Amino acid sequence: MTYCFEFVNLAVRYLETGDEGCLRGLAELDAARHIFDHASYCKYDSSISTPLELVTLLLSNRDKLRKSVPGILRNIDFVKEHVMKNDSSQRIALECLPKGFAHTGKLFFTVAYMDGVAFGKNCSLNLAYPIYVEHPDELAFWAVHEIHHAGFLELQKGKLPIFDMKTFGDMAKFIACMLQLEGMGTYAALALRESRNSLDKYGDYENLKNPQRMKELESLFFEFYEPYSGDPSRLLSDDDWQEFFRASEYRMQYTVGAKMAQAIDQRMGREALTGLILQAPEVFIATYQNL
Repeated sequence: MTYCFEFVNLAVRYLETGDEGCLRGLAELDAARHIFDHASYCKYDSSISTPLELVTLLLSNRDKLRKSVPGILRNIDFVKEHVMKNDSSQRIALECLPKGFAHTGKLFFTVAYMDGVAFGKNCSLNLAYPIYVEHPDELAFWAVHEIHHAGFLELQKGKLPIFDMKTFGDMAKFIACMLQLEGMGTYAALALRESRNSLDKYGDYENLKNPQRMKELESLFFEFYEPYSGDPSRLLSDDDWQEFFRASEYRMQYTVGAKMAQAIDQRMGREALTGLILQAPEVFIATYQNL
């Protein structure tokens, strides 16, 4: 995996100068295409139809974002020292990917689009995201998370379930995919957080070290998931969507997925865990249930 600062560097120039030519330049970058493709997939804003429109929207509040420039510059330095140096974050992510795998994508450093995303074989981190500006060390952990995502998706050849779900079966596939993807990304960074005494600095990891809470979340996950997997042809209703959004607030895909990954790793070994990436996500769930 290679590292690309073109977007964040040009965005900082725009924030400092207001030169609108920078917006056109940003829109032509691979990083802009990456976040545009992700935004299109997840229906970020239906009015956006080009990378230039997305970049213009993201940087429209220039006065507010300009206050983040000192933090962005600090984060660039942090990334070079704690993410890029010795490929530290990538090496950790690779430990939770199949042996012999090598990334062919890029990690883009951006401004203003979500905290971090992966799409296809690429991923990105938003160096202006408030948590990263306040706590730069989070970048090392979330770089592991997003780099793992990029490897996961590259191995899956970029396959993601349709976001515009119509049936219970569509929803079940989406839930299972997000559980494995986010759970394994969360688990990949767990040891690094433990080594730096940072489990209590992010809610997902606080939950992971609380057995009673994890038991509750696991029960809640299966209570939520099983009706969808058990009746795949049924059409989704407005009430089902409301339940989906309500359940998403618990972040079970991160915590329960990480618990499953950890259990499989401890009981069956790392090769068994990473080999599941090459199979349907329902197999990941079934493997955990059969431990």
